Amino acid sequence: MEALVDNGLAREIGVSNFPVALLHELLSDCRIPPAVNQVELHPYLQQEKLLRYCNKRGIHVQAYSPLGTTGYKEKHEPNVLADPILNDIATVSFKRLQKVPLKTYCLCSIYTISRVCVKRVNMLLIYSNI
Repeated sequence: MEALVDNGLAREIGVSNFPVALLHELLSDCRIPPAVNQVELHPYLQQEKLLRYCNKRGIHVQAYSPLGTTGYKEKHEPNVLADPILNDIATVSFKRLQKVPLKTYCLCSIYTISRVCVKRVNMLLIYSNI
C-alpha cells in the first residue's frame, strides 16, 4: 500500500478492525502510518484503549455500526437499537433511535470519533448526517 501512495495512486492508507496489538506491529514496520482505522464502535462497544492509542498516534477512528448491530451478536448480548434509555431520549425529538441524525449522536456520545460509516438510502436521511 505504501507503493500506491508513493506512486500517487492513493492519498492515504487505511486499515479495518486493527486492535492495538496489530496497530503497534504495523507502526513498528511501516514508513507511512495508516490515516484511519475503521472499527465497530457504539455505546456497548466503546473501545477506549484503542481510541486512546489511535489518538496519541494521529490515526483517525471511523466508527462502523455507531448505533450497534443486530446481525453479529449472541442472543443474550444487548442491542443498542433496543436500549430503552437511548430510545426514550430519541423519541423526544426524533421518534425512533434509527432516525437520530448521526452528527447529534456523535456530539452526545461519550467518546470522540472523527468519522462515521453510515448506510442510508433515503437522500433526506443522508443529508441529515452531514
